[in-house]
Amino acid sequence: MAFSKLAKSHFLKFYIGKFYVLSCNNPITMLTAIGKKIIVPFLVLVLMTSFVFGQEENENEGMEAFKHHEIGALLSHTHMRAGELEGESKKRLSLPSFSIFYNYHFDPKWSVGLHTDFVVEQFVAQSLGGGKSIERERPIAPALMVGFKPGEHFTFLIGGGADIDPEETLGLIRIDSEYGLELRNEWEFIVALGYDIRIDAYDSFQLGLGVSKRF
Repeated sequence: MAFSKLAKSHFLKFYIGKFYVLSCNNPITMLTAIGKKIIVPFLVLVLMTSFVFGQEENENEGMEAFKHHEIGALLSHTHMRAGELEGESKKRLSLPSFSIFYNYHFDPKWSVGLHTDFVVEQFVAQSLGGGKSIERERPIAPALMVGFKPGEHFTFLIGGGADIDPEETLGLIRIDSEYGLELRNEWEFIVALGYDIRIDAYDSFQLGLGVSKRF
């Protein structure tokens, strides 16, 4: 302990004496020496610390600004090939429908979600081969969808699920594309075009307009 105190005393005397000699001979030289020994390293340390913390704050702000969740709804029409509506045969069926959906966005490009379509009519659809008629009563069609957004507006989705009514459940493959326009407060206006294939049954196109909200 005595040796440590003695070493510290000699160390302080050495630097005080050194700066005293420099100040007597040339005050500018003394200030330069102080700057090199203390001020310059201190400033370098402050700048490095500010840069590191600034980078962390920017990253945290970016993560906080990105909204992972999205819900939305679409009003649409579902179009099918020849069928029957209210007992009347038609070359084309155009049925009122709507959709609700939820998406989870992993990043600005990729998402996964549940998209559910509702047709609000009872109808008879023609099978893909045209060999049989398939009766459907206000079917509900949920599908698990994977989305990819390569740019600012367009999103392309593909997935599968089921087309369900009181009588029968059909397997479903769905392909969708959406064009979105950003509105205020994380709202978005959407134009959607979709194509559904009911496995071993019939197919349909959907055209819809709606909105979504990110949070």
